[in-house]
Amino acid sequence: MTVCRKVLGKGIFNRLLKATAYGQFVAGETLPEIQRTLSKLSQLGIRPLLAVPIEEDVGERTRDSEMESCYDQHLQRMLNCVDLSTGSCPQPMMQLKVTALMSAGLCKTLTLALRKAACAQDLVVHRLVEVMEGKDLTFHSLSDSDSVHFHHSLRRLEKIGRVGHSV
Repeated sequence: MTVCRKVLGKGIFNRLLKATAYGQFVAGETLPEIQRTLSKLSQLGIRPLLAVPIEEDVGERTRDSEMESCYDQHLQRMLNCVDLSTGSCPQPMMQLKVTALMSAGLCKTLTLALRKAACAQDLVVHRLVEVMEGKDLTFHSLSDSDSVHFHHSLRRLEKIGRVGHSV
Protein backbone atom coordinates (compact mmCIF):
# COMPACT_ATOMS: atom_id res chain seq x y z
CA MET A 1 0.00 0.00 0.00
CA THR A 2 2.86 2.35 0.75
CA VAL A 3 4.34 1.80 -2.72
CA CYS A 4 0.92 2.31 -4.36
CA ARG A 5 0.41 5.54 -2.43
CA LYS A 6 3.81 6.83 -3.57
CA VAL A 7 3.30 5.81 -7.22
CA LEU A 8 -0.29 6.99 -7.58
CA GLY A 9 -0.13 9.97 -5.28
CA LYS A 10 -2.31 10.54 -2.23
CA GLY A 11 -5.39 11.82 -4.08
CA ILE A 12 -5.68 9.06 -6.69
CA PHE A 13 -4.75 6.42 -4.12
CA ASN A 14 -7.50 7.60 -1.73
CA ARG A 15 -10.15 7.66 -4.49
CA LEU A 16 -9.12 4.18 -5.66
CA LEU A 17 -9.15 2.82 -2.12
CA LYS A 18 -12.60 4.27 -1.41
CA ALA A 19 -13.98 2.86 -4.66
CA THR A 20 -12.71 -0.65 -3.87
CA ALA A 21 -11.74 -2.18 -0.52
CA TYR A 22 -12.54 0.79 1.72
CA GLY A 23 -15.98 1.31 0.20
CA GLN A 24 -16.87 -2.32 0.83
CA PHE A 25 -16.41 -1.96 4.57
CA VAL A 26 -17.10 1.69 5.37
CA ALA A 27 -20.57 3.16 4.90
CA GLY A 28 -19.26 6.70 4.66
CA GLU A 29 -17.38 9.43 6.41
CA THR A 30 -20.29 11.78 7.12
CA LEU A 31 -23.79 11.18 8.41
CA PRO A 32 -25.42 11.91 5.00
CA GLU A 33 -23.01 9.45 3.27
CA ILE A 34 -23.76 6.79 5.87
CA GLN A 35 -27.52 7.35 5.56
CA ARG A 36 -27.37 7.05 1.74
CA THR A 37 -25.41 3.79 1.99
CA LEU A 38 -27.81 2.35 4.60
CA SER A 39 -30.78 3.34 2.44
CA LYS A 40 -29.29 1.57 -0.60
CA LEU A 41 -28.57 -1.55 1.44
CA SER A 42 -32.09 -1.51 2.89
CA GLN A 43 -33.61 -1.28 -0.61
CA LEU A 44 -31.61 -4.37 -1.55
CA GLY A 45 -32.88 -6.22 1.52
CA ILE A 46 -29.46 -6.21 3.17
CA ARG A 47 -29.12 -5.53 6.88
CA PRO A 48 -25.86 -3.77 7.56
CA LEU A 49 -23.67 -4.92 10.42
CA LEU A 50 -22.18 -2.07 12.40
CA ALA A 51 -18.65 -3.09 13.38
CA VAL A 52 -16.96 -0.82 15.89
CA PRO A 53 -13.25 -1.50 15.40
CA ILE A 54 -11.98 -0.41 18.79
CA GLU A 55 -10.33 -2.49 21.45
CA GLU A 56 -7.62 -2.34 24.05
CA ASP A 57 -4.07 -1.95 22.83
CA VAL A 58 -2.57 -4.90 24.71
CA GLY A 59 0.87 -3.29 24.65
CA GLU A 60 -0.34 -0.19 26.50
CA ARG A 61 0.59 0.16 30.14
CA THR A 62 -1.43 2.79 31.99
CA ARG A 63 -2.94 3.26 35.41
CA ASP A 64 -6.23 1.49 36.18
CA SER A 65 -8.12 4.80 36.44
CA GLU A 66 -6.87 5.85 32.98
CA MET A 67 -7.92 2.52 31.49
CA GLU A 68 -11.42 2.75 32.99
CA SER A 69 -11.73 6.17 31.38
CA CYS A 70 -10.51 4.72 28.07
CA TYR A 71 -13.08 1.90 28.23
CA ASP A 72 -15.80 4.44 29.08
CA GLN A 73 -14.79 6.46 25.99
CA HIS A 74 -15.01 3.28 23.88
CA LEU A 75 -18.51 2.70 25.23
CA GLN A 76 -19.51 6.25 24.32
CA ARG A 77 -18.22 5.77 20.76
CA MET A 78 -20.24 2.57 20.47
CA LEU A 79 -23.37 4.28 21.77
CA ASN A 80 -22.83 7.09 19.23
CA CYS A 81 -22.55 4.51 16.44
CA VAL A 82 -25.80 2.89 17.55
CA ASP A 83 -27.45 6.33 17.52
CA LEU A 84 -26.18 6.92 13.97
CA SER A 85 -27.59 3.65 12.72
CA THR A 86 -30.99 3.70 14.42
CA GLY A 87 -32.54 6.45 12.33
CA SER A 88 -31.34 5.02 9.05
CA CYS A 89 -31.60 1.30 9.46
CA PRO A 90 -34.44 -0.88 10.68
CA GLN A 91 -33.15 -3.50 13.11
CA PRO A 92 -29.47 -2.52 13.09
CA MET A 93 -26.92 -5.13 14.12
CA MET A 94 -23.62 -4.42 15.84
CA GLN A 95 -20.40 -6.30 16.30
CA LEU A 96 -18.07 -5.29 19.09
CA LYS A 97 -14.99 -6.63 20.74
CA VAL A 98 -15.27 -7.29 24.46
CA THR A 99 -11.73 -5.96 24.83
CA ALA A 100 -13.06 -2.52 23.91
CA LEU A 101 -14.91 -2.54 27.23
CA MET A 102 -12.70 -4.75 29.43
CA SER A 103 -9.01 -5.53 29.54
CA ALA A 104 -7.60 -8.48 27.66
CA GLY A 105 -5.82 -9.43 30.89
CA LEU A 106 -9.13 -9.72 32.72
CA CYS A 107 -10.57 -11.79 29.86
CA LYS A 108 -7.64 -14.18 30.27
CA THR A 109 -8.06 -14.30 34.05
CA LEU A 110 -11.78 -15.05 33.67
CA THR A 111 -11.09 -17.80 31.12
CA LEU A 112 -8.64 -19.49 33.47
CA ALA A 113 -10.97 -19.06 36.45
CA LEU A 114 -13.91 -20.63 34.60
CA ARG A 115 -11.86 -23.78 34.08
CA LYS A 116 -11.81 -24.34 37.85
CA ALA A 117 -15.06 -25.72 39.26
CA ALA A 118 -14.90 -23.65 42.45
CA CYS A 119 -14.27 -20.41 40.56
CA ALA A 120 -16.91 -21.18 37.95
CA GLN A 121 -19.53 -21.21 40.72
CA ASP A 122 -18.38 -17.70 41.66
CA LEU A 123 -18.89 -16.50 38.07
CA VAL A 124 -22.36 -17.88 37.28
CA VAL A 125 -24.59 -15.88 34.95
CA HIS A 126 -27.16 -14.77 37.53
CA ARG A 127 -24.39 -13.15 39.62
CA LEU A 128 -23.09 -11.31 36.55
CA VAL A 129 -26.61 -10.04 35.81
CA GLU A 130 -26.93 -8.84 39.41
CA VAL A 131 -23.77 -6.77 38.96
CA MET A 132 -25.10 -5.41 35.65
CA GLU A 133 -28.22 -4.34 37.55
CA GLY A 134 -26.10 -2.39 40.04
CA LYS A 135 -25.49 -4.84 42.87
CA ASP A 136 -21.98 -4.92 44.33
CA LEU A 137 -20.84 -8.53 44.68
CA THR A 138 -17.52 -10.01 45.69
CA PHE A 139 -15.88 -12.34 43.21
CA HIS A 140 -13.61 -14.53 45.32
CA SER A 141 -11.89 -15.90 42.22
CA LEU A 142 -10.62 -12.40 41.28
CA SER A 143 -8.19 -10.00 42.91
CA ASP A 144 -9.69 -6.83 44.38
CA SER A 145 -8.53 -4.70 41.44
CA ASP A 146 -9.78 -7.26 38.88
CA SER A 147 -13.11 -7.44 40.69
CA VAL A 148 -13.53 -3.66 40.55
CA HIS A 149 -12.61 -3.61 36.86
CA PHE A 150 -14.99 -6.54 36.21
CA HIS A 151 -17.85 -4.62 37.86
CA HIS A 152 -17.19 -1.58 35.65
CA SER A 153 -16.88 -3.79 32.56
CA LEU A 154 -20.15 -5.61 33.22
CA ARG A 155 -21.95 -2.32 33.65
CA ARG A 156 -20.54 -1.06 30.35
CA LEU A 157 -21.73 -4.25 28.65
CA GLU A 158 -25.15 -3.78 30.21
CA LYS A 159 -25.39 -0.21 28.86
CA ILE A 160 -24.56 -1.20 25.29
CA GLY A 161 -26.87 -4.22 25.57
CA ARG A 162 -29.75 -2.12 26.89
CA VAL A 163 -29.40 0.43 24.07
CA GLY A 164 -29.11 -2.34 21.48
CA HIS A 165 -32.15 -4.10 22.88
CA SER A 166 -34.31 -0.98 22.82
CA VAL A 167 -33.52 -0.37 19.16
